[in-house]
Amino acid sequence: METIKNFFTSENFKNFWINFYNGFENVLDFIFGKIKYEPIRELLSNPWFWIIFVVLVLLSVIFRKR
Repeated sequence: METIKNFFTSENFKNFWINFYNGFENVLDFIFGKIKYEPIRELLSNPWFWIIFVVLVLLSVIFRKR
């Protein structure tokens, strides 16, 4: 029970988020790192761009009118 309680601590969540963010950044840099035009490369390699993009797509799917 103590292990489960420790799993949901803020420090553990922070470490998980940092590891996820760094890994996602490395994957994006590997995929888009060869683009020669720097502003586009920086935009597509930025994890926050993709997180916001996915959230906006999900919101548009949820709230679209039929």
